[in-house]
Amino acid sequence: MAANHSLEEIRKYLNADSLHYLSQDGMVKATGLPKESFCMACYDGNYPVAYDPAVDKDIIERRNGRRPGLTDALAKEKAQFKLF
Repeated sequence: MAANHSLEEIRKYLNADSLHYLSQDGMVKATGLPKESFCMACYDGNYPVAYDPAVDKDIIERRNGRRPGLTDALAKEKAQFKLF
């Protein structure tokens, strides 16, 4: 949701009085563990190893047959019995 909506849009959707994100330091502090215990690459883009988008997790899983492609997923959905 956060990737496609502003903080204010999310706050309204949740019908909340306020909405805030924890800082990275606040998030780590809440765990009680040292920051070195976590890979923060998803948050700050600092990957501990070189990142190659061609080796994306989704691509690897589809290649290994563990995740269906979009065509397979749509065919499976279409084949399911509809209640309504």
